[in-house]
Amino acid sequence: MKPLACRYAIVQPMHLCGGNPMKLTEESMKNLEAGIPRLAEGAFQRAYYQALTSSGMVLRAVNGLLVETHADGTETVIRAIHNPVKVKIGARFKLKRRDATA
Repeated sequence: MKPLACRYAIVQPMHLCGGNPMKLTEESMKNLEAGIPRLAEGAFQRAYYQALTSSGMVLRAVNGLLVETHADGTETVIRAIHNPVKVKIGARFKLKRRDATA
């Protein structure tokens, strides 16, 4: 069985390495964790373009506006959106209903 290849590493199946996974040092773990933002950025970009090609448009929040971006590059402002709300961990709050016409 061939190793599974991904963009940043080659992963050996457990039975090919004698059933013992490679031990990670603290430094190697930190190096791997440092790559997570880059992986996430790539995943978001792929999802964005995949959605754009499959449906022809994507909704995005841009500078306090809800914007519809089309595959041909045109953008349409749908409406203004509220500023982000800071919430403490464990806090509970109740959302108010909004008119569908707003």
